[in-house]
Amino acid sequence: MDTVVAELSLLLIKEIQCNLIGIMSISKEESKKKDKLVAWIVANGTMQLIDMIRAAMKEYQAWKVAARQQRHAKKHRIDEDPDGGTSYKIHHMEARQSTDNKDMKTSSFLELSSAEEVNACYRAFHATMDNQALLSGPCGICARECNIQQRGLHQIKVADIPHQERLHP
Repeated sequence: MDTVVAELSLLLIKEIQCNLIGIMSISKEESKKKDKLVAWIVANGTMQLIDMIRAAMKEYQAWKVAARQQRHAKKHRIDEDPDGGTSYKIHHMEARQSTDNKDMKTSSFLELSSAEEVNACYRAFHATMDNQALLSGPCGICARECNIQQRGLHQIKVADIPHQERLHP
């Protein structure tokens, strides 16, 4: 029994609980601490349940080892030349940068815009931020606040609304 307790103690509480879903119900107090949970499973669980949890434990350990190896391989990737220097690494970094920058147009990077382009930008900004462009009003259909220019809203006097009798609650 001690080996079973030791094996089950390697799993996380959540993993044990996930394996017990639909098979056994556990009280909240017993599921809060791992030692109480493992003792309850050993006392009340069948051998099939314990074997199923052991299989889950083996899966978890295999996944953990694979994840650790993957992190280790990623962390300790060797990018050096056979002589042990870093010239190989620098050469490959420069080659990668040159291929990344092929599509970028750097010739006009810090050139100033012409006066016409600047004025066109200002006009476009003022046209979109003008008081008329930002006016809003209530929609007569949905009663929401809408932008007058975007929605094409226009004002109608209440007396001119057709079928006024339908507007009464």
